[in-house]
Amino acid sequence: MRRAGYDRSVIEEAEAENSRWVSLLSSPIGSYFRTGAPEEIQYVSGVRLLPVTVIAERVRDLAPDKILFEEGFIPIASSIGGNCLAYDPASEEFVWADRTCVPGYHCLRMPKTYQKLTYSSDNLRKVLVAISNDLPEKFIDDMRRGDYQETFDALD
Repeated sequence: MRRAGYDRSVIEEAEAENSRWVSLLSSPIGSYFRTGAPEEIQYVSGVRLLPVTVIAERVRDLAPDKILFEEGFIPIASSIGGNCLAYDPASEEFVWADRTCVPGYHCLRMPKTYQKLTYSSDNLRKVLVAISNDLPEKFIDDMRRGDYQETFDALD
């Protein structure tokens, strides 16, 4: 990219994205992406389990996926309503981000009350709903068996 004359900010953004991917793939969910991630969208427990190619597109363009990715989460599934299920390597848990609670960088909203919060990493964590702290393989296997259908339906 440097030889091609790309703007330095574009190069820095690409390097930051690559660094996030390396970090995420080194976390406990990394083995899922290497051996168990679907090659096409799979419908499981009422959500769409996403292949890596779709995740890569969504984290560049779509809220809440992009915001979560930039904060160190990895989106793995989405609902029909545009909500996002993501893995947090820092806490080793899966979380739900309602798109109306994480609409962009301008503000966040608390689930159910929709109280507005100023965007910050700490406030982002407040608006996410913890789903599970099971190991990634177990959680995803449980999703594939339909064990989270009611949970996700209630959140969507």
